[in-house]
Amino acid sequence: MSVKKAAAIKYTPGEKAPVLICKGRRHLADKLIQEAEFYGIPLIKNNELLDEVIELSPMEYIPEEMYRVVAEILSFVYAHGNGKQ
Repeated sequence: MSVKKAAAIKYTPGEKAPVLICKGRRHLADKLIQEAEFYGIPLIKNNELLDEVIELSPMEYIPEEMYRVVAEILSFVYAHGNGKQ
């Protein structure tokens, strides 16, 4: 049985890259998801990216090899009016 995981990524225009702002497993993952839903933050399910991002430290920049996937997710969020620019 797999362990529930969640992570939050933030990109601020002008920054060098998106940043992992928080992550969690099990109960903390549930709390992160609840908070995102409460504040209207979009939830995107991408297990491959999550498996890589969850290994980063909070406030660590997303590595260059993940840029393409993260950019696709951020584009989706902004295109659907749920991202803050």
